[in-house]
Amino acid sequence: MSDEREGKKEELPSFESLYVGRFKIDKNLRVVDISDESARILNCTAADLISKEFTADFGPGKNLFEDFLEGKVQICECKMVDGTSCNMCFRIKESSNGKGFDVVFAKECPPFECHDGESLHYRELLVKSRDLENHALFLENLFANIGYDLKTPLGIILGYCELLIKSKASASGSVDTERALRTIYRNCAWIADIVEKLELLVSLVKRGKGENKIWLDIKMYLQETISRHTRTSFAKMTRIETDKIDDIKILASPTLISLLFDEIIKNAVQFSRKGKEIVINLIRTDEKVKLTVEIASLEEEIPPLNHFIERLFPYTYDPKKDDYSTKVECLGLGAVKYLAHLNDFSFEVKRKATGSEVMILERKV
Repeated sequence: MSDEREGKKEELPSFESLYVGRFKIDKNLRVVDISDESARILNCTAADLISKEFTADFGPGKNLFEDFLEGKVQICECKMVDGTSCNMCFRIKESSNGKGFDVVFAKECPPFECHDGESLHYRELLVKSRDLENHALFLENLFANIGYDLKTPLGIILGYCELLIKSKASASGSVDTERALRTIYRNCAWIADIVEKLELLVSLVKRGKGENKIWLDIKMYLQETISRHTRTSFAKMTRIETDKIDDIKILASPTLISLLFDEIIKNAVQFSRKGKEIVINLIRTDEKVKLTVEIASLEEEIPPLNHFIERLFPYTYDPKKDDYSTKVECLGLGAVKYLAHLNDFSFEVKRKATGSEVMILERKV
C-alpha cells in the first residue's frame, strides 16, 4: 500500500507541469474547495478563491458552463484574481454527492497550447492515464504467472513428502527413498533459484529505473552481448549469426538495455536445438528500430515460444536429467517482455512458414 501511495505522489509533479489543477463548486457555482497547488497555477492562494463565483468571477458565461458540463473541450479567456487573464480549458462534471460540480482546468502555457477547440492538456492527460492503466494491467498479467512457476515444484515436493509419510506409516518400504529425496531436493533448489532470480531482477530494474537515460549506441551494446554469448553457446554448438546490424542510437537506461539484450539472447540459446543457429538482425525502418532474433530449430519437445511469452521464469528443468544441481541461468520470455516494456519496446513472438520462431522487439525512434 505504501508503494501505491508513493506512486501516486510521483504523478503529481507531472500533472502540475502540464499546468493542470482542480477545484469544487457548489450548486450556486461558487468555489468551495481548492488545493494550494491548484491555486498557485492561478497566481493566488486557496483563500483568495473560496466563495468566488465561477461564471461571474472567472469569466466563462453560463452558456460555456453548459458546454463544459456536456464534456466539450474548448478554450476561453479566464480572469485571474490579480487582474490578469489567460486562456483556460475546463472539464466539468457533477459531484458524486450531487451537491455541486468538480472542475478540472488547464492553463494554456507553451508548449501545451490549445488550438481549434481541442485541448492538448486533455489529450496529454488521456495518454498518461492510458499509459498508467496499461502498465498496471501488464504487471498484473505478468506477475500472475509467478504463482504457476512456484506451484509446479511445490506440488511435486508435497506429493513426494506425502508418499514418504505414508510409506513410513505403513512400513511397506515400497517407496524409493533416495529418489524421492533427490526429487524433493531438486525442486527445492528450483524454488530457491526462482526467488534468487526474482530478487536479482527487482534489484537491477530498480537500479536501471533510477538512472538518467542517455543516448546509447545500440549496435555496440548488441554486438558486445552477442560476442559474450557466442562463447557460452559452444556447449550446445549453437551458432549466433548476424545478417544486418544498423547503427542506431536511442535514449534509454544502460542497465535496462544491457539486461534486455542479455536475457533475450540467453533465452534464444536455451531454446535452440543443439547444432543449429540463431540469426540476429537490428534494422531501422519507418521511424522504428526493429530487433529480430530468429531460432532456426527449437529444442526437442518444446512447444512454440508464444506458449512461454507470459512466463517470468524458464519453462522447466530438462526432464531427462536427474541432476538436481542443474540450473537454468536465464529468466523466461515473460521477463524479456517485462524488460522490453520498461525500455519502451513492444515484444512478440512469431512463427515463420519454415517452422522457425522469431522474437521481435520494436520501438519508435
